[in-house]
Amino acid sequence: MVSIERKERERQLRREDILNAAERVFAARGFHAANVSEIAKEAQYATGTVYLYFKDKEDIYRALIEKGLDDFLSCVQEKTQKLTDPVEKLRCFLAEKFRFFQAHRDFFKLYIVEGNSFQSAFTGEKRQECLAKHMRIVEISSAIIREGQQAGIFKPFDPKELAFMFGGLSNYLMMKSIFEDSAESIETKTDLVMDVFLKGCSAHKKKI
Repeated sequence: MVSIERKERERQLRREDILNAAERVFAARGFHAANVSEIAKEAQYATGTVYLYFKDKEDIYRALIEKGLDDFLSCVQEKTQKLTDPVEKLRCFLAEKFRFFQAHRDFFKLYIVEGNSFQSAFTGEKRQECLAKHMRIVEISSAIIREGQQAGIFKPFDPKELAFMFGGLSNYLMMKSIFEDSAESIETKTDLVMDVFLKGCSAHKKKI
């Protein structure tokens, strides 16, 4: 039993090594230009070893995106569930998104900038599963906005549309950081998005 558990741990570690290497290679070379041999070299494994864990380049990309979305969902759900005030929940959601971005810049480069790769790698059932995870992220922020509307804090616009707009503001700043190597702090980014967003959808003239 101990031997089987150790082998499984080793297998999971090798898989993690390959995914981490692939994240770096995809971010540096782009999905279409990268190949499995480069990923194997970056991970310091033989190319054949990579194929023991993944069918092809698309399979590696899918695993990266799915893991990143799962990790991010777990993070924001845990943090926001501890709060009750909708504005503070929204600020927490945003701050955690920026923190996750700073810790996983290569993932966000794949997810946001290399978005066209999604069309190549995800088809059929896998595509629907990944889209569902993306929509769960939107649903977290739209649910918070809906809470604020019920409390009379936000104007009664479509909460899902507001959530997409809210996400677009933060995605722009993350893309700016990728392309311009911006050194703005998490607090600065969070304050900017919250200020622009709240002034646009606040139901009151007074400062929130």
